[in-house]
Amino acid sequence: MKITSAVSSLVIKNVATGQKVVRVLGSVSLVPGRTIDVFKAIPAISEAKVIDSLRAPHGSLYKEIYLNKNLKVISHHLILLDESNVTLGNIRAENAPESGKVLSVSSESKLEWIYGDMAARLQYSPPLKQDGDDISLPKADAFTNGYLSKDDWVLFKGKSKGLRIWQYQDFDGDYSNPLILSKFENGDGLSFNGNLVVDGTAVAVNRKDYNSAPRVHGGLRSMFASKVHVTQHVRDTVFFDNLPVGEQKIRVFFLVILPDGFSVPSDYIPPTDYVRATRIEYFDAIDIDSGGAKSIFGDKIFNDSMGVKGALDIGDGLSVSGGINSDSLQIREGSLNGYSLVSNAIGDASWESSPVVSSSPPPNSYNGRMWIKSPEYVSFIYDGNRSKWVGLDGLQIHGQKNSTSVGNSYMNGPDNIPHNITSMSLPYDAVLVGLIATGEKEQSWIAEVHVGNRLSKDAVLHVVNSDYASTMNLNVDFKQGDKVQLFASGSSIVMPDIVAIFKQKA
Repeated sequence: MKITSAVSSLVIKNVATGQKVVRVLGSVSLVPGRTIDVFKAIPAISEAKVIDSLRAPHGSLYKEIYLNKNLKVISHHLILLDESNVTLGNIRAENAPESGKVLSVSSESKLEWIYGDMAARLQYSPPLKQDGDDISLPKADAFTNGYLSKDDWVLFKGKSKGLRIWQYQDFDGDYSNPLILSKFENGDGLSFNGNLVVDGTAVAVNRKDYNSAPRVHGGLRSMFASKVHVTQHVRDTVFFDNLPVGEQKIRVFFLVILPDGFSVPSDYIPPTDYVRATRIEYFDAIDIDSGGAKSIFGDKIFNDSMGVKGALDIGDGLSVSGGINSDSLQIREGSLNGYSLVSNAIGDASWESSPVVSSSPPPNSYNGRMWIKSPEYVSFIYDGNRSKWVGLDGLQIHGQKNSTSVGNSYMNGPDNIPHNITSMSLPYDAVLVGLIATGEKEQSWIAEVHVGNRLSKDAVLHVVNSDYASTMNLNVDFKQGDKVQLFASGSSIVMPDIVAIFKQKA
């Protein structure tokens, strides 16, 4: 290097406010407004020490100049710093520099300026290519990266206004590499045409487990064998990284573009989850198109919202986990004038007359639902507490004793005939829903309902130290033709009176 000066210099000035005196490097007291050259003021000081005092963050001059703002640098020439900068002026070469030349080392280990072969000095990786002095970026294809990656090339090549479906072909062994596709086996009606196949979409699966890849070995060895994957796929040609074991049966899925006039086969099988995961980019993007009818298979998840400006036609089931907001709701199938939309317990809804008119109860029952039984045209309501259909009209059977001392006795009916002799027969299947018991004074006894001189289980009402008791919470079934008998159980009962309330049961 060429050294232009051997004299170090650092000229500083005290710019502190007020009358503050600054101590410089512990040797010189610098009063406000005064300027000194450190190397002249302190002749024995070394340049290294001065440079150290300028280092951040602990150098004493650094603090006074940059932190405390008490000192200001007027000029400087520090040899160790200034002369270490490489410039054209301090580079000693055998010749003068010129535009386009680079600095090199001659065979004699001397610096010299030369015209260099820049291309030879460059290092680059594919897809960049060199042809003589030219370096270029080629176009992409199914096997080579270029302007687009090969994966993007396949994706964009597969974009089309035509409907895309997943086809497959089954293979039973004797595999070759590459494997040649020759059949469309996913549904009937479409003959094989390699030009319809979307490049780069092939996926091989094991036919024993359609959600796993084939393996290189069979039997117990397959547990630890390498999986077989597609490495390249162009039209009908499929390349593998390994060949499946000979006795292993595989299925190769691949995407095809349906020609105009062809629809999805009725026996079409959507691809498996493994195929979806392996070629997810096609499920996410390739069926998105701005024109033409599309049949989209597999699950589609919209994280936010989906807007439909026209009509949304759902041909099969529609499952909605959240709410539905609509200005109007039209469900055309099965609707008739006056019908209501009725749901069962699992959410299946259908149009039905309101109330339902039929000869047997509707299967979709719920608490409070109305039903008219035909041809009798008798109204029933579903009693959710009793889990049965009961008639709207009730039937009452009355019995009493005109005596001040009744003990364990059947009540009297019309014409004062005891119920154990003659009683009213039920005209239909019925359910006992209530009992009312009264007496002339406060007393304790039990009102009971008998059939055939025997107590019907749970058909009782306890009167406890009172002249009145009632319940409407009974649920005791009786059959058509049962002769209902009212019975007072106890002793010395004064003037007992019992009313039994029945509802017709469907």
